[in-house]
Amino acid sequence: MTQERKKVPVFYVPFRPIYRRGIACHWFILIRSKYSGDLNLLHHEEIHCAQMRNVGLLKYLWRYYTDKRFVAEVEYAAFKYGSKYNDRRIKHILEHNYNVPIDVIEEVVG
Repeated sequence: MTQERKKVPVFYVPFRPIYRRGIACHWFILIRSKYSGDLNLLHHEEIHCAQMRNVGLLKYLWRYYTDKRFVAEVEYAAFKYGSKYNDRRIKHILEHNYNVPIDVIEEVVG
């Protein structure tokens, strides 16, 4: 199931938003300036904005920082539909960049 992407303001900044190339914050997206042409990154963050609208910002943030399965689910959807990575690459990213346990990844991704 794809997430509905709604246009939100995008701000290109000269610094790393948190520790990533970009970050979604429900009402807007911050992307590091040097990635301004990366449409996959933009689409990935747009998916996160849609997820936040669907779940609710506070609930989304709480679950994102406390529930590894939720992280796997929302990141899998954002990578799958936002950047078109294959499942193998997404599994690698979830395990190594998001510290999601491999058993949780297998449950979510298959």
